[in-house]
Amino acid sequence: MKKKFKIDKLLTYIKMTIPNLPTDNLYKFGFVFSIIVFIFFIYYHNKKVEYFQKMDLELKFKELDLDLKYSRLTEDFLYVAESFKSNRDSEMGDVLSKKFEELDNSKLKADSTLVLYNEKVGQFNVQKEEFENTQCLYYIAIGVSLFFSIICGLLWYCKSQKFEDRITKLRYLEMKQKLQQ
Repeated sequence: MKKKFKIDKLLTYIKMTIPNLPTDNLYKFGFVFSIIVFIFFIYYHNKKVEYFQKMDLELKFKELDLDLKYSRLTEDFLYVAESFKSNRDSEMGDVLSKKFEELDNSKLKADSTLVLYNEKVGQFNVQKEEFENTQCLYYIAIGVSLFFSIICGLLWYCKSQKFEDRITKLRYLEMKQKLQQ
């Protein structure tokens, strides 16, 4: 009996000391927070799309540059090889032999650069594919945050702001009436 009385007294005390929740502030908070989340997801998604477009363009330019260098190197290599065949015994043969070795080293470097480039392209394509697979999640997050901002905004307006607007309008009309008298 005493425990029940203490619990009832405690509940009565809690009800008296805890004020009603200010729901208009919760609606405002929900509205502002969902707008911030909405803007964040749009910004983040656009930055990701921009990054992948920029990287795609840079990789294409790098590929064109590497192809151009590789084709020039191959042409030089073939020219020196043909010249070396016809001038093997002369002094020019020694010069061509050194040039041939230089081009061979350059070709090996170009081959390793091409391998590294292909690895980078592969990693980029994996990242791009992962982003494309998760892109629908960004759209869902954008939609949900937009939905919540609309709902919270409507609740905020209908439950509290509309009445505050009416009160402000009535005060304005009263002041206007007093000034006219």
